[in-house]
Amino acid sequence: MNNKSIKNIIGSVISVSVGIIFFVLVVMLLFFVGKKSFSFGQAVFDERAVSGGLGKNVLVDIDKNMTDRDVAKYMKAKGLVEDENVFFVQIILSDYKNKYVAGSYMLNTNMKPTEILQKICSGEFYVDPDAQPQQPEGGDASSGENENTPSEGGNQ
Repeated sequence: MNNKSIKNIIGSVISVSVGIIFFVLVVMLLFFVGKKSFSFGQAVFDERAVSGGLGKNVLVDIDKNMTDRDVAKYMKAKGLVEDENVFFVQIILSDYKNKYVAGSYMLNTNMKPTEILQKICSGEFYVDPDAQPQQPEGGDASSGENENTPSEGGNQ
């Protein structure tokens, strides 16, 4: 065998090897991208709450100027969703996109993303049960009089 034929054989082997390596890398890349895409799609459409059981109540304040991205970031920061990007896509694909009603809402970590969106778009604001009702000016709540008690001698 002469030098030229050996160089041709070596060149062919290297060329085929590089082609095979390139093909394997492309297949691996497609597998990786496909796996990530499937996982992301599954997370978007297979809604899950952050926690089960009773969960944890979380008070949130929705501002009238919040964008979909702002809401997604805020819910992630409050611990109500696991992935900001997944929640953002869920917002985009939902009927609740840009329909937020500004106010305070009591949400829970056991709520699914759709339940969270329903709540913050409903206008069912959180009212603190421990808040004292406002007394009209001039009223005295400590007078001790109770309008529901019968007056003395009222039973005949």
